[in-house]
Amino acid sequence: MAALPGGTRLRKARDLMRRQGTSLLVETEAGSGVLAGVLSARDIPWFDGHDERPVTEFMTPFDRLETGRPGLTLEEAEQILYRNRIEKLPLVDDQRRIRGLITKQDVMLHRHRPHVSKDAKGRLLVGAATGATGDYLERAAGLLECGADVMLIDVAHAHSLVMRRAVEAFRARFADVPLVCGNVGTGAGARFLADLGVSAVKVGIGPGRGCRTQLETAAGVPQQAVRECWLALGDEVPIIADGGVRHDKDIFLAIACGASTVMMGSALSGTDEAPGRVIVDPSTGQKRNIYRGMTSSQAVLQMLYGADETDVDEVLETPAEGRRCRCRTRAAWGTSSSACAGICALR
Repeated sequence: MAALPGGTRLRKARDLMRRQGTSLLVETEAGSGVLAGVLSARDIPWFDGHDERPVTEFMTPFDRLETGRPGLTLEEAEQILYRNRIEKLPLVDDQRRIRGLITKQDVMLHRHRPHVSKDAKGRLLVGAATGATGDYLERAAGLLECGADVMLIDVAHAHSLVMRRAVEAFRARFADVPLVCGNVGTGAGARFLADLGVSAVKVGIGPGRGCRTQLETAAGVPQQAVRECWLALGDEVPIIADGGVRHDKDIFLAIACGASTVMMGSALSGTDEAPGRVIVDPSTGQKRNIYRGMTSSQAVLQMLYGADETDVDEVLETPAEGRRCRCRTRAAWGTSSSACAGICALR
């Protein structure tokens, strides 16, 4: 949930709410962190003529809000939410400074998805990826500062000198941060990464829907490579099967071959939880979600803004190993697949 100063015009607040799909916390002053009120969609008039008025005229002010103290348990928060028939509970300290927010959605997630991966504060665990060259260390520092729980160094071919240098530099700066590296497709590649001291190995070169590595470089392996990598490592280092997981059965096959977990792209694209722009196919009227590999030409061009001329020339001369796909939108992942129930059964 975003916070904005009380003098913000309603037009700007409405645009921000539309982009983020959430209500807004209102501060007394920009950057003060002192809660003045909450602005939700039901507070905004649906008729015109109010765009230039400040949000303080429409928000629910602090003295009418139900708030909680930092350290409140989810069970206590659930009782407050239900008793007052509200969906959002700001957490504030003695100076009214914003310390957190518990929503009905948070409570329902913990109640109905008890096996999701959470940190000590009950928040969903987040992994963030960088490359292995350029400003990747600075990007990693920024991502960790924003709350990332685990970092990934992600390249198409990780059994390389570039990856060795990247891991050594990363470990020298962030010794205690969990680090996942990939991708590899052989037992030797998996052993190479394990010997570098990574926390987990990502396996899969080319099987993903958004990946064209096998077509462009004639190098790639099916997800059978998971088994080869497990034979090289055993249970020494967790293995992540990355790519080629399109159906429920693919999850179970990967785990049976030795993977500890799977990474999914196309299987989740189009769901309510997936990021990305939703478009309407003019020929069918069907909603579709844009899904793209990070070495697709579209993704590469976006990353080139602000790059120097040498980097631009090198990238443009390199064949794209990814592609952009359009996936049909569908319901939330938990309601659209039986895989969740199957995974719980495996546990």
